Amino acid sequence: MGLGGAPAGPAHKWGRAALWPVALVLVCAGGNAASAQEWKLSTNISQRMLYSDNLLLNRRNEVDTFGSITTPELLLERTSPTSHIALNGRFEFEEYFDHSEFDSQDQILDLDMEKALSERSRLGFDANFTRDTTLTSEEDVTNRFLDDAVRFISWRATPSWTYDLTPLDQIALAGTYRQVNYEDTDEKTDFQYFGPTIDYSRK
Repeated sequence: MGLGGAPAGPAHKWGRAALWPVALVLVCAGGNAASAQEWKLSTNISQRMLYSDNLLLNRRNEVDTFGSITTPELLLERTSPTSHIALNGRFEFEEYFDHSEFDSQDQILDLDMEKALSERSRLGFDANFTRDTTLTSEEDVTNRFLDDAVRFISWRATPSWTYDLTPLDQIALAGTYRQVNYEDTDEKTDFQYFGPTIDYSRK
């Protein structure tokens, strides 16, 4: 596993790059057309109001404001006797009264896939793409308070293999890669993370 800096890519390319989970779902779904399968599409929209007396958690510049967060959500699932695919897209629109400089439009995509190789063995793939805005310093590796809203792009991919040793015992091998790039700021540090995991569980 490693931790280090990563050059931030141009922000205007995020949209084209974010299409890869959709393409991956279509490729995996194009298996045996004769096999029984079920498609399911779910939609949801929510809205919540909020008030913060220190939006940025900043000692020097306390910003008190009311705001609203509107979140449309879309979930596409495909299930067959040997596989399951779920693609979830969430889009958050945040607006703050009298403080439009903190408004944001964020996108979050989650992809989960599982394919049975046999009665005991199966492959899995979990991926996430996030283009988000943070207003707090809670995860700031520089340990400093923020003066402005900070936008970032995050990628994560985790392939895995699971094997049932017995009806009660299970072993899983996985690898994780994550990359985070912050846009137009020196208050946070870009980073990459990768590493393997081995898990054993007993029901």
